[in-house]
Amino acid sequence: MMFRICLYFGALIYGIMSQESAVPVSYSCTDGYEFDSESQNCKDVNECDTLPDACKGGMRCINYYGGYFCLPPNAQIIFSTDQSDSAPAAPTPAPTRAPDPEPEPVQPQTRLVWPGYHGTRRGTVRCSAGFLLDEQNQCRDINECETSNPCEHMCFNILGSYICQCRQGFELAADSISCQDIDECSFSSYMCQYQCVNQPGQYTCMCPEGYQLQGTSLCQDINECETGHNCLDDQMCWNYHGGFRCYPRNPCHEPYVRTGEK
Repeated sequence: MMFRICLYFGALIYGIMSQESAVPVSYSCTDGYEFDSESQNCKDVNECDTLPDACKGGMRCINYYGGYFCLPPNAQIIFSTDQSDSAPAAPTPAPTRAPDPEPEPVQPQTRLVWPGYHGTRRGTVRCSAGFLLDEQNQCRDINECETSNPCEHMCFNILGSYICQCRQGFELAADSISCQDIDECSFSSYMCQYQCVNQPGQYTCMCPEGYQLQGTSLCQDINECETGHNCLDDQMCWNYHGGFRCYPRNPCHEPYVRTGEK
């Protein structure tokens, strides 16, 4: 009997331990990384490949470990032969090969100098267009909208460059700086019921004589017999589309006299 009880509790404990070991283990990585089941490590996510609209407005997408940033199309990536490690370096696994029997002479290494990172006394930093080297030996963005105000209408500063925008009724010219008027009347002949007149930044609709503008595009007849006319007292006013006429109240000629309204 005792043997059966021990056997029962042993099987019960084994089942509980088996269920606990079957619980899946979850892993979490920091932002910009995802878990790789093969290497059992967190690997960088290339947002430039996974996010189709990572950078907008024609900006270039540059991926780096843990994130990405956007550069204007005319931004230049400058190479330097500085051997210092002032620029951010991508994490690399530890070397697995055996050390060389004799030390090799150190060769200049090529690295990227990104805007905002500074150089050292062993190297120099050259800033690309749209950036300026400050007293701290750092490349800082130039706010062209404040320094030169190159746009004709509105200017928006971006990293390393600027964007011009025109007011309503205008569009950017070929130089991407000047603004030219949009001829709305050329879009369609139905912009106005009668006549479309283009003006700088807008357009207006006009109506012929005897009509008045209703809303922004329609023309409505003016009833001059109600709003005002120049008919005499012995005349009656008759309105028609676009004008009016004055008729004598007694249209009969002598020796006839008018006996009714008809």
